[in-house]
Amino acid sequence: MINVDGSTTHHRNDLHLMRRLWHVSMGLVIVGVYQWFVTHQEALKILAGFLCLTLVIEWLRLRNKHFNEKVLRFWGPLIRDCEVKHLSGATYYILGALFTIAIFPKTIAVLALTYLAVGDPLASVVGILTKNKTNLIWKNGKSLLGTLAASIACALVSWFYMDTHTLQFAFLSVLGGAAGGFSELISSDFKLDDNLAIPVFSGAMLWFLFSAFSIPM
Repeated sequence: MINVDGSTTHHRNDLHLMRRLWHVSMGLVIVGVYQWFVTHQEALKILAGFLCLTLVIEWLRLRNKHFNEKVLRFWGPLIRDCEVKHLSGATYYILGALFTIAIFPKTIAVLALTYLAVGDPLASVVGILTKNKTNLIWKNGKSLLGTLAASIACALVSWFYMDTHTLQFAFLSVLGGAAGGFSELISSDFKLDDNLAIPVFSGAMLWFLFSAFSIPM
C-alpha cells in the first residue's frame, strides 16, 4: 500500500508475509531453474539480463517521480518504506544470485542460494514473532532465536539436498547450517544487504567445508 507522501506501510521490522513469500519463491525458482533446466553459462546470461533490466527500471523510477509512483503501485505489497527512494531488495537478490553462481561450483551455489531463500525470511519471521517475548538479542539488534531457526533450516537443506548421509556429512550439514544462519546475522555488521551477503558468505564457508571434508562438489 502506498501512502499520500509516497511511502509504504511496510517497514523492516514488520512481519510483511507477502514479501517473505515472494523472497522464498524467487529464490527457489532461481535454484530450481539452475539445478534442472539450464547450464552454468545460461544461468549467468539469464541473471545478467534480469539484472540489467532491473537496474534500468530502478534508475528510471528513482529519477522520475511519476514512473516511481506507477512502479510502487504495482509492487506496493512487496516494497518497504526504505526502498521507495533507494534500490529495492530485488536488485541485490539478483546480484547476489549472479555472483554466487559465477563464483562457486554448482552444488555450493545451489545450497547457498537455498540458504538465502529459506534461512533469511525464517530468521526474520522468528525474530519478529519473538521480539517481545524474549531478551535473547544480539548486539546488532537481531534475534538469537531467529539465527538459530535459520541455522537449523539451512542444516536440514544441506542434509536433504545431498545423497551422501554419513556422520561426516551430518557434521558438515550442521556447520553449513550455522554458516547460513550467521551469514544473515553478520551482514548487518558489515553494512551489506542480506540478499548479497548471505549467499556469498555462506557459499565461501561451504566451499571451505566441502574441501576440508573432501566431499565431492
